[in-house]
Amino acid sequence: MLRAVEKKILSFLKTPYRGFFVDIGPAIGEADKIWTISLNTESKEVPLVLLHGLGAGVAMWVMNLDSIAKDRPVYAMDVLGFGRSSRPGFSNDALICDKKFVKSVEEWRREMNINRMVL
Repeated sequence: MLRAVEKKILSFLKTPYRGFFVDIGPAIGEADKIWTISLNTESKEVPLVLLHGLGAGVAMWVMNLDSIAKDRPVYAMDVLGFGRSSRPGFSNDALICDKKFVKSVEEWRREMNINRMVL
């Protein structure tokens, strides 16, 4: 159901996009995958990477994606535990959770082979 709703929301985009899972390995769980959408990846500019807040997902950016992807590559990801990404178990310790979230974004960046980005 989430896939269908996201697809319907993203249908308002004028810019072509691609959605895919990025396998980041055992960042928090045993085999985590981060749902990602990308736009204008043929641009040679430094990419913009969008991270949503709590209780959100990649589709929340729908009203902004066309304009921000006009001049540069844009990647939006569902952070672990949200949207279509993996839902691993999290520690009750906030500091450990923060470190794991940072690790997951770093693993995503490595898998995507992005050396420079605006986050």
